[in-house]
Amino acid sequence: MNDPRPAERDAANEPAHRAHQFIAAFNDIEAHFRSVLQPKGYEAFGSMARRMENSGAITSLQLMELEAFVDLRNAISHGSYRDGEPIAEPRADTVAAIEKLRDVLLSPPRVVQVIGQQKIYSFTPEDSLSEVFRIINEKGISQYPIYHEGSYQALLTTTMVAQWFADWSLRRSAGEDVGALESVRVGEVIDFAHSRALRDHAVFAAADVDAATAVTMLRHPKLPRVLIVTEHGKKSQKPIRIVGAADVIPLLDALEEF
Repeated sequence: MNDPRPAERDAANEPAHRAHQFIAAFNDIEAHFRSVLQPKGYEAFGSMARRMENSGAITSLQLMELEAFVDLRNAISHGSYRDGEPIAEPRADTVAAIEKLRDVLLSPPRVVQVIGQQKIYSFTPEDSLSEVFRIINEKGISQYPIYHEGSYQALLTTTMVAQWFADWSLRRSAGEDVGALESVRVGEVIDFAHSRALRDHAVFAAADVDAATAVTMLRHPKLPRVLIVTEHGKKSQKPIRIVGAADVIPLLDALEEF
C-alpha cells in the first residue's frame, strides 16, 4: 500500500537546514571565546577572535577562516528570509569547515597525541658535568631539567654549559687552579649561570594538556624555554614530555589539520 503521507515522510527525513547548522557551530565558537576571555560587557566576535590569536589560542589561519565566517553569519542573520528560512544558504563544505573548526577549538588535540612521549634526560646538582657532555654528544638535546630531592629545581641548557666552559677555559689558560673538568658537578654550572643572569625557566602542565594551551603557555611574556608535562602538572612529579620551541610548529599544524 502506498504511503498516504509522502510529503510528511520526506520532510521528516530531511537534514537540518544548512544555515541553521552553520549558525549553531558559529554560536558554539562564540560562546567558547566568551568563556575563555571573560569580556566585561559586550565584545564583538571579531575582537575576541583577534585576542585569541594574539594569545596563541588560535592560529593566524584559523583567524582568517573565522573572519570569513563572520561575513557569512551576518548575511544569514541579517539577510532576507522566506517562509521562516534564510535566503542565504551556505555550501555544504562551508558548514563542514566551520563544524570541524568548532570541534578543534572546543576539543583541541592533546600534546601527547601530536608529538608523543619521549625519553627524558634529567640530572641532579650532584651529577657529573661529564655525564651531561656525554648526553649532549650522543643525543643532541639542548635542555635538561634539574631535580633535587625529587622536585624540579632548575633548567640546564647547552647555552649555560657553553658559557660556563668558556669561562672555565679562560681561567685555566690564565693559570688559575680551576680543578679537573671531571670533578665539576652540574650544580656548579647552574650557580655560575644564575650568577651571570643566565636563567631559563620552565612552565608545567598536566598530561592531558592540549596543543592550543601548550602553545599559549610557551608564548607567555616571560618566554619560558620549555613546557614540562607531568602527570598532574606538578614540579614534584617525574616529567613525561618536554615541549620546546621546535615543537610549536607541529602543534600549530595539528590545530589546523586535526
